[in-house]
Amino acid sequence: MSLVAGIARHRSGAGAGLLAAALCLLSIGTWYAMPPMRIDHHGYQLLCGLGIAWALVTRDDRKGTVIAGLCAAAWCHISLEGLAFTACASAWLGLRWVVDPRPRARLPLFLATLSIGSAALYIAVHGIGLIGHTFCDQ
Repeated sequence: MSLVAGIARHRSGAGAGLLAAALCLLSIGTWYAMPPMRIDHHGYQLLCGLGIAWALVTRDDRKGTVIAGLCAAAWCHISLEGLAFTACASAWLGLRWVVDPRPRARLPLFLATLSIGSAALYIAVHGIGLIGHTFCDQ
């Protein structure tokens, strides 16, 4: 709820942030993905997706881009379903690169953070001995 409120507050003001947080309670998908005591990966996927969106609309370009890259790396390690949203975030940063020359450092920083974060997560979870082996949704 706080990530949704943060996105809405940044884009439309404090009242919109409060309304967006309240409307999260009406989302059937949220109630399904994040009930108390449920051990499942869907809640973490939702958190990573909202983390990417929140980080890319914050005012601090460098910090937000690094957070978005780490969230994307985590989501792709939780499930391969994160690849589509990661590709969309990369495409959005690429379009911003073309349209506005000021935030040009965001796309390379996002991709570098995604790559380094993904490699670090792989080594932390699987170890060096499993490099080169294929794993799906682990």
